[in-house]
Amino acid sequence: MLPPTINPIGALLDATGSRNTSLGLREGQLLRALVVQGTPVGRGGGQALLEIGRLTVPVRSQLPIPTGLTLKLEVARLLPSLNLRVLSSEPASPREVASQRAALNLLPQQRGLATLASALQQASRPASPLPETVRTAAREVLRTFPDRSVVTDPAGLRRAIRESGLFLETQLARAAATGTTPPLDLKALLLRLLVQLPTAQDSTSVPRPTLPPGQEPPAFSRAE
Repeated sequence: MLPPTINPIGALLDATGSRNTSLGLREGQLLRALVVQGTPVGRGGGQALLEIGRLTVPVRSQLPIPTGLTLKLEVARLLPSLNLRVLSSEPASPREVASQRAALNLLPQQRGLATLASALQQASRPASPLPETVRTAAREVLRTFPDRSVVTDPAGLRRAIRESGLFLETQLARAAATGTTPPLDLKALLLRLLVQLPTAQDSTSVPRPTLPPGQEPPAFSRAE
């Protein structure tokens, strides 16, 4: 039984930052969640991280919520913000906590484009210790980043969206059906850079991406 000072029953969790449309929730719906990262210790609430199904959902709590609790939640409100009310709580099993923590540690860390651009600029410099093939691939990726003058122009914005990589799979399927060469976009160039990277890491055991026997990687042409 949890001490009354940290009993989260009745707490209202603000999940405004989550995409409730992708969660497919409705008001009054009951959910089961595991607290994989509790609110800061010694504070009266704050940010926490819940595992709901296979989704990791950040929330802000009015009351302290310790890590390792299993919560029964009710969707109190969807609009204008997503609110979840804690109906009951109980300690999660050690196995459940361990598995969820392992999954959380393995989640990819998404960083902003500024971090990516900075890393690419360092990799593309002539003084970089990386091979020329990697430096060239990094420079090609950097050239796809649109500047302010491009994205503020309607035609330029359409081209930037088209070359963002969102439609790479569609373009590959169309090219395979028509026998044409798919255009280069950001995702294609990043994949090309990824293929080059293992050759620059001889001291690591990172495997080079492989294709089935007889299959060649698709060729790309730069979109006009």
